[in-house]
Amino acid sequence: MTQPYAAALAPTFMACFRQRVREHPERVFMRQAQGAGFLDITFRETADQALRMAAALAARGVGKGDRVAILSKNCWHWIVADLAILSLGAVSVPYYPTLSAESLREIIALSDLKAIFIGKLDDYTAQAAGVPAELVKVAFPPYGAAERDPEGCLRWSELIAAHAPLATPHEPAAHEPFTIIFTSGTTGTPKGVVLTYDAPHQLAIAESTRPVYGIFEGNAARVLSYLPLNHVAERFVTEITGILAGSEIYFAQSIETFPVNLRAARPTMFFAVPRIWTKLREGIVSKLPERWLRRISSVPVLGAAFARLLRKQLGLNDARLVLSSAAPLSNELHAFFARIGIHIQEVYGMSEVGGAATLAVRGAAHAGVGQPLPFTEIQIAPETQEILMRTPWMMTEYFRDPERTAHVLRDGFMHSGDTGRFDERGNLHVIGRLNDTFKTSKGKFVVPAPLELSIGAWPAVDQVLVTGRGLSQPIALICLSELGQKYSRAALEAELSRALAELNARAAPHERLARVVVVAEPFSLENGLLTPTLKVRRHSVEARYASHFEAWSTQPKQVVWADSESP
Repeated sequence: MTQPYAAALAPTFMACFRQRVREHPERVFMRQAQGAGFLDITFRETADQALRMAAALAARGVGKGDRVAILSKNCWHWIVADLAILSLGAVSVPYYPTLSAESLREIIALSDLKAIFIGKLDDYTAQAAGVPAELVKVAFPPYGAAERDPEGCLRWSELIAAHAPLATPHEPAAHEPFTIIFTSGTTGTPKGVVLTYDAPHQLAIAESTRPVYGIFEGNAARVLSYLPLNHVAERFVTEITGILAGSEIYFAQSIETFPVNLRAARPTMFFAVPRIWTKLREGIVSKLPERWLRRISSVPVLGAAFARLLRKQLGLNDARLVLSSAAPLSNELHAFFARIGIHIQEVYGMSEVGGAATLAVRGAAHAGVGQPLPFTEIQIAPETQEILMRTPWMMTEYFRDPERTAHVLRDGFMHSGDTGRFDERGNLHVIGRLNDTFKTSKGKFVVPAPLELSIGAWPAVDQVLVTGRGLSQPIALICLSELGQKYSRAALEAELSRALAELNARAAPHERLARVVVVAEPFSLENGLLTPTLKVRRHSVEARYASHFEAWSTQPKQVVWADSESP
């Protein structure tokens, strides 16, 4: 039986990993989706490959404090590479696998790397120009027939075969840096968040959830890794919780196989961002209209049985801790999933404070992002309503960027750039970003986030951005959901006009939307309008469409189709 969570906490998660290897060497640690089944990797196999790869890196001059990058989608080799880097006392620098060659070139220069792992990628040939030729490069084994060994790379399998395991792995102190997480948010400007081995110890707060959810009890705890592992939340929830809790880590094979992999993994803990929850809801209502779901849910016995069936079809029938983060989740989405027995708890934080700073109580309605976690202090700046956070595991700095570091770390607090408020129950509610607030031509300030949350709950809407700097009234740019795309133009205009009238009736006069603009192309990673964590890049969207705002806002109809006016 897996040790209780608290007992497993060693001085660092690396010490805990070695403890797992000693005590449970043949326990399955990772399961990689592969065709119709899974490839199982035990703790012993993980340690053996990590220490052999550590020896291979050491033979090529990598040592304590050096920075080594990982450029790959999530897979079991990602975790092994990370553990290899840390076994040398080097610093792991993971990158988003979708970075362009130009962005790679910039971020590699900022990182001052000694080596880089090239892994599971869609098209490394398009990225290769951004990786310096002189850098030590190690390629993961191919993950599919379409992948080929990249040119100029050392082969993983050959290095593993050629080196004995590192005899004396580095035992880090809690204050040592273990990773640099480059985060650009929605601005596109890279910032290297330096976190120490203290940071993952925030996961000790999960001990308080263990008796309630049983998430870390026994040997049946499972997580599915599919969001980018270089993001602080996915890294800590998947890799580090997997080590500390001894849970199995499942890896999805691809975006296309995600629903199948989710049903196979049946995670006991599931973490998603709002866009994933929106897509899951769309998948359900495309087969069963929401009005029918409401009717079925209202029938006690039938509703409970139907909810169990839906959870099983999603793969979330065993999920006991269900989390959402990266952006606020609408009350409508909370209510929708609660009707089928999936109670989403919101988490709020940033890479700069080690990931999480708050956690909402399970089943609590309108709880925002919850209350501060133990050992976390949160204040609201009186003049700006900016959220200020202080944790024992905050970043030490933005890597080699003292000016930016001094700007956000002031008086012992991390200045988040988010605005918020506490309700009478002590729950934090995130209002929006300080920099997103804009002024209309009437001199009134508009905070777009609450409006976007409301519009995002409309069934016909997949993505939304509210803008209007310099306009007399704000406008909303929307991308249609799969359901919205099935409407005729006339029916969609009627539906959107009705929803807009309801929204404007509740909004303050200066916040009432002049028009809803239906844009033809979805915001995506490929067109640069989404971040890798699926948040809208506000400034990029506004720059793309700004020349049309004035014309759109004065159209005779409240619903405007951008396809005839697109850039």
